[in-house]
Parts: sequence; C-alpha cells; structure tokens
Amino acid sequence: MPIAVHRTFRRPGDLRRTRVRYLHVLAEDGPHAREQALCRQPMTDTRASYATVLDPMPAVPPNGLAWCPPCTGLLAYELGALRDIAATFAPTPSATTPGREMPMKALTVKQPWAWAIMNGKPIENRGWTTRHRGELAIHAGKAWALDGEDSPLVRAAWLAAGHALTDLNRRNPLFHLGQVVAVADLTGICTTRDARTDCGCGRWAFPGACHWQLADLQALPEPVPHRGAQSLWPLHPEIAGAVRAQLATQAGPDQRNAGRPARGDRPSLNPEPEIP
Repeated sequence: MPIAVHRTFRRPGDLRRTRVRYLHVLAEDGPHAREQALCRQPMTDTRASYATVLDPMPAVPPNGLAWCPPCTGLLAYELGALRDIAATFAPTPSATTPGREMPMKALTVKQPWAWAIMNGKPIENRGWTTRHRGELAIHAGKAWALDGEDSPLVRAAWLAAGHALTDLNRRNPLFHLGQVVAVADLTGICTTRDARTDCGCGRWAFPGACHWQLADLQALPEPVPHRGAQSLWPLHPEIAGAVRAQLATQAGPDQRNAGRPARGDRPSLNPEPEIP
C-alpha cells in the first residue's frame, strides 16, 4: 500500500506555512527508500521542517495540501494505471477494458557483470534491497566496470567460455551496451551484510552487500536498445512488448537459452585452476 508524506513547518509564524504544500508519495524502493518521494524530493528531517507520514495513503489530500503531480504520475505508471486514467478523458471509451499487464521492472548492470549474469552468475550484488519479486529485465548499461574486468571470477568465467583475456574489454561486440539483454526471475534477496558470516549465497556474493538471487534466466536472441536508469525502473511499454515477444518464441525450458550451450555442456563459472 503506498504511503503519503508531506512537510510540516515547526515555526507557527513561518511564511511558508501559508503556501500550498504538496502531498507526496514516499519511495519504498531504491537506495533512498523512505528518505525521499517518488519525485526525488528529499523527505529527511531538517531544522526548519519535518516529514509527516500518512499511512495508509488517504484517498483525498488533507486540507491545505494538494497531490504532487510528478509523484501521482509516477505512481500511476508503476501500478499500470495510466491507461485507465487516460480512458477517463477519452470521448468514446471502450465498453470493455482489456486486461493489462504490470510494467516490467528492469535493473541496469554494468558490463562485464551483465555478461556474467547472462552466462550463469546467480547473484547480483547491490547496496540496497527491494520488495519486488518475480520478472526482472537485465539491462546492460553503457558504462564499463573496471572492477568487473579485474574480477578473478569474471576472468575465470571468460577463460572457461573459451575466450582470451585480451578480448575482455568494452570494444568486444560480445558485450552489449545500452540494451536489454535478458530476463530473470528475482526469487529473493539476502540481506546478511556481516562480512564474518557465511550466508551461503556462493562465491559471487560480496560481503557487506545485498545479494539479489536470480533464477530462470532467459537471454534475448536480439538485445533491445533502451536507455538505462538508476535503482529499479519500469521498461517503456513498447520495449517491454518487444522483450516479451522474444520470450514468447522461447516456448519451453530447452529453448530459454537459445544460442548458448546446454546446461550440462556449459563451462563451470567456478573453475579450480588459478587465473594467470
């Protein structure tokens, strides 16, 4: 259930108390969860004002407040309700409302980490968590991660796949940049951040990070170009449709990894030989 929040000024004589204040929707995902609104307006306490939380979110703003337009628009987009809102302005609305699908969430991952996910990396390390579970599009960002290039695990997987270390660079066409490359199932997130505790998430899990557990990865035969974003973000409906169209062609589990070796023939991502 969404949570609403607004500012309240401490000083009774403050002129800002007479101004129209907006009722925002609190962001519950991302690195600044519960610290800012969906419109990215900070909601942390200051000396002049403090945040007042309304949980659950009211249907009508309290007296003296008005809905924040960016927050309500983003909330409607996340809930997939923009079509219903637009239908209220249509001159001849349809007698039947077709069923709509929830927006496909996406996560931007830098290369070569995105390549590792496409080739069996089961954990994505993040400094934050989310309540989202289920379908998750993997978007390969345009930036290159030097820590990924120098990672012994990535290098081991790259060598095991039959490539030379000299080809592990952003100029290699195997590394798609600025494109949606796969869709995975986010099954859970391990939040055991104690570096002294073995959470059992495997070698790809970094100590001190939240371990996003990915399963049932489906690589796209033709990656779809799309601009990335920070945090967890919804794919544009047209892009999501193009992604789902490719997933529909992969009828069964045997076709989910088209163009990739079978699971039994796929090289291990945890080889024992040392990396030169």
